[in-house]
Amino acid sequence: FFLWHTWFSDVFANGGFDIVIGNPPYFLYQESHVGEIKDLRCDKDYTIAFGGKLNAYKLFIANAVKKLLSTNGINCFIFQNSFLGDRQATNLRKYILENDKILKIDSFPERDSKKKRVFESVKMSVCISLIQNTKVDNDYIFPVYVWDDKYKSSGLSTCFSLNDIMAIDSVDYTIPRLRPEYKTTIIKLLKKKELSLKCIEGELNVTFHKKYFGSNVLNPIILKGASIQRYYHTLQMSQGQIDYLEEDMYLLEYGNTEKSSHHRFERIVMQGMTGANDKIRLVMSIVPQGFYLANSCNYILPIQGMDLYCLLGFLNSKTINWFFRCFSTNSNVNGYEVDNFPIPQLDINTQVKISDLVKKVI
Repeated sequence: FFLWHTWFSDVFANGGFDIVIGNPPYFLYQESHVGEIKDLRCDKDYTIAFGGKLNAYKLFIANAVKKLLSTNGINCFIFQNSFLGDRQATNLRKYILENDKILKIDSFPERDSKKKRVFESVKMSVCISLIQNTKVDNDYIFPVYVWDDKYKSSGLSTCFSLNDIMAIDSVDYTIPRLRPEYKTTIIKLLKKKELSLKCIEGELNVTFHKKYFGSNVLNPIILKGASIQRYYHTLQMSQGQIDYLEEDMYLLEYGNTEKSSHHRFERIVMQGMTGANDKIRLVMSIVPQGFYLANSCNYILPIQGMDLYCLLGFLNSKTINWFFRCFSTNSNVNGYEVDNFPIPQLDINTQVKISDLVKKVI
C-alpha cells in the first residue's frame, strides 16, 4: 500500500487532490492472492470494489473516489468497459451513481479489430470516465458516448439520469448502450417480463473436467460453443475438435450434482461468448437429449407453460438480440443477462403458431 496521506500530507491538509488521472492495471485477483484479498476486505473504503471476481481497476476507482479526491475534485480513468453493465461491478456503479456526479463517459466496445480498438496490443473493450466528487440530485443528467472506434469517427450518445437508470435496472444499475429515442422502448419491454428464465452454464468445465474428455466415438458427444449456430448445431466446427465424454467415470464422481441429469433433457443451448460488436450476439439452438455441454455453452431447460420451440423463436429474435446488445458490455453472454430478457407469457394457441414457424426454420 502506498501511503498517500503521509507522502502528500500538504495536499490532504487542504482536502485532497483536485484531479486524479490514471490507467489502472487490467489485473484479476486469483486464488493465489487470497491473502491480499483478505487484507483489502479489512478496509471499508474498498467494500464497493467487491462483488464477483475482484479486478484491480475497481480498487483503483474506489481508492480515487473515496480516499484521494477533494470535495468537487475530478477523477479521470480509462478502464474496462464492463464497468457499465457487468454485475461484478454493480456495487461500484451504484456507489458512484448515488454519491458522485458522472460528468461524462466515453465507451469503446470494439475489441477485435486492432486498428479500431483503443489499445492495439490489448484485446480489451474500455471506457473513459469523468467523475466529480460531489453529491447531486437523482434527476441530474450525464452523457454517455459509445464510439465505434478509437478515432470517434462514428457512434451514438445518450443522456441518462439516475432516475432513468433505476427505471431501466433497479437491481444492477446498468448503464445501457442506447439511442435516446429508445429509452422508453426499453422500459416498456421490461414491463413485459412475465416469464422467469434460468440460464445455466454448461455442465462440463474444460479445465476441471478435462480428464473425462476423450476420443472414443462410442461415448456421448461434448458440444462446445463453436458447435452451436442459430437454430441448429453442427459437428463441423470452425475451431477446436470434437471431444467425447467418459460418461461412467464422470457420473461416478458427479452423478449426484444438480447438472448431472440435465443431458437427459431436450434444451435450448447458446454460445457463451460472441463478438462484442457482432450484429447477432445471441446464437441459440435446441439440442436433443443425450448431449453434454462444455462451459463455453449456456443452456435453458424446458419451462412449464412455455413451448420450448416457441421460446427459442423469442430468444433468436431481432428484438431480444437488440435488447441484449443494449445491455452487454463485453463478449460474454452472461446467464443473469439472459434471465432478464422480457419474455411475455403467451396463450397456448399463440405458442403453437410460433412453435410451428420455428420448426419450419429448423
